[in-house]
Amino acid sequence: MILSANSTRYATYGIQPDAIRTLMKDTLRNGYTITHGLTIAGVAAIAVPIRSAGGEVTGALSINMISTRLTSDRTVSLIDKLRREVAHIEAQFMQA
Repeated sequence: MILSANSTRYATYGIQPDAIRTLMKDTLRNGYTITHGLTIAGVAAIAVPIRSAGGEVTGALSINMISTRLTSDRTVSLIDKLRREVAHIEAQFMQA
């Protein structure tokens, strides 16, 4: 499994594979994930998965920023923008 193969890399940042599993479940449930200081203190990230025509997650589109810039209003706006861009990318998969 990918998590096992990368466990040493996660450990470098003090991240346990269970934390990644939780993020993956949250992403599947919400359609996005948000982290604050997961790998670098003071840095936030939002990511939206990109799916192939078959529904497999093949990548993600993400934005990173200083945590203090990620307000509630900005979070909603950025998730919306990421989802729109991901929809364009996924539409290209459907046409291929």
